[in-house]
Amino acid sequence: FSQGGGESKDVWWHDPEYIEPISPFNDSGKWKIVEENRKWFMKQIHKSSYTIDICNALSRYNSALNPSSRDNQFLKLWSTLELLTHTARNKYDVTIRRASFIWKDPNYHYQILNNLRYLRNAAVHESSDITDGELSVYQLKRYVEQLLFFHIRNCTRHKSMSESVEMLDLPAEMPAIRKKLSLLKRAVRFRS
Repeated sequence: FSQGGGESKDVWWHDPEYIEPISPFNDSGKWKIVEENRKWFMKQIHKSSYTIDICNALSRYNSALNPSSRDNQFLKLWSTLELLTHTARNKYDVTIRRASFIWKDPNYHYQILNNLRYLRNAAVHESSDITDGELSVYQLKRYVEQLLFFHIRNCTRHKSMSESVEMLDLPAEMPAIRKKLSLLKRAVRFRS
C-alpha cells in the first residue's frame, strides 16, 4: 500500500524459489532406449528379494525432485542417500563411506560427499540455505542415482538391502580387499 493507504503500483513481488515450467522429454529418437531401459529395470526390480525397499527408494527419489525449493530437494535427496546406504541411524561417515565405495576414486568422492554433508548439517542444524542450491542438488542427485543403479543391478544377488550394503563396508582399495579375502579363506580353513 502507498503511504496514503491506497494501492501501490511500485511493488514487485519476487519468489527466490521460483522455477520456470519444465518442458517434458521429447526426443522420439531416444524414446526406444528409454523404454528398453525401463523394461530392464522393472524386470530386475520384480526379480529382487527386496523389491519393496527399492520401490521405496525410487519413490523417495521421485518425491525429492518435486519440491520447487532447492533446499527441500537437497534434504530429501540426502534422506534417500541414507536409505540407499542403509544408514538412517548411523553416523555420517558410514553414509559417506558407503556412497563413495561404488566409484573408481572413492577418496575423491568421499571429499565431495563430505562437503555435501556439511551443507546438509548447516541446513538442518543452523537453518542455513544450501549454498549453490542447484549445483549441490545436482551433485547429490548423481550419488543417489548411482546408488539406485547399484541396487537395481545387484538386487538379484542379495537377500536384502542390508545384505547388499555389506559390500559397501569393504575396503575400496584392491590390496586391502585381497588381504581381507586371504584372512577370510584362512578363517574358513580354520573352521573346517
